Amino acid sequence: GVLALGVFTIFGVLFMQLLGGKMNSCSDPLIINYIDCDDLVDGVKRDWVAYPVNFDWILPAIQSVFVLATQDDWPNHMLAGIDATDTRTGPFQNKQPGLVIFYIATILLAGYLVVNIFVGVFVDC
Repeated sequence: GVLALGVFTIFGVLFMQLLGGKMNSCSDPLIINYIDCDDLVDGVKRDWVAYPVNFDWILPAIQSVFVLATQDDWPNHMLAGIDATDTRTGPFQNKQPGLVIFYIATILLAGYLVVNIFVGVFVDC
């Protein structure tokens, strides 16, 4: 358990350096910039929101790495990370395609640890 938490923390910190604060978008999909998102249109307030699986802080980053390790809807999470642009602009399709390698490495290494820990617990019983 401690080894997995350590690996998740390391990958979480690395993801924070690469994607920290960059996986945000406006609640109105037609708006790209943060500045344009902060107003009221037809009685509906626009909000600048983070993607549910994000790497803005260490705890959500560790949780996000765990989600990747369990391979729960990982292609959509990877595509959201690849589309990340900057802290003040919304997603742009295939902005950082090189992150595919990092996502796959995370899934393989962290997923391997999670599977081994659960198998080890069940075999040890």
